Amino acid sequence: GNLFRIDADVSHHLMESNVGISNTFAWSPDDTIMYFADTFVGIYAYDFDAASGAISNRRMFAKTDDESLGLGDGSTIDSEGFVWNARWDGGCLIRWAPDGTIDRTVSLPCSRVTSAIFGGEDLDVLYVTTARYDLSESDLAEQPLAGGIFAIDTGTKGIAETPFVG
Repeated sequence: GNLFRIDADVSHHLMESNVGISNTFAWSPDDTIMYFADTFVGIYAYDFDAASGAISNRRMFAKTDDESLGLGDGSTIDSEGFVWNARWDGGCLIRWAPDGTIDRTVSLPCSRVTSAIFGGEDLDVLYVTTARYDLSESDLAEQPLAGGIFAIDTGTKGIAETPFVG
């Protein structure tokens, strides 16, 4: 796969190639770092220029070899600059500190955690999506809430997402 940037005039620009599965688009609260994940590899951090949309200085931000924590899927960022990453087949969310270390892990009652976003009037509720995709009947019997959306009070707040204007 590839990573493209789409500008306001709807032109597109190739930013990265040879991506396994694209996931996790999040920006630091000050818009100077962009986070992007290849599910098979980990979460990368890039220096980000908000004026031009340019990325540079790709580096590994977060990676775990602990198979029980699953594979990185969708993410969001909180007001403190911590990245919340959903873990496919890991049954959890990982909150990564700005230095790339694991701050905490939040377990969920289903294995396929797909994404997260802060919402609510004060952006203080973390909404988490999960999937039922390709789970066997026995898996579903053990995980009856698979495919559900969860609302979690994390004690943190999110930041408002910037809408695309084209």
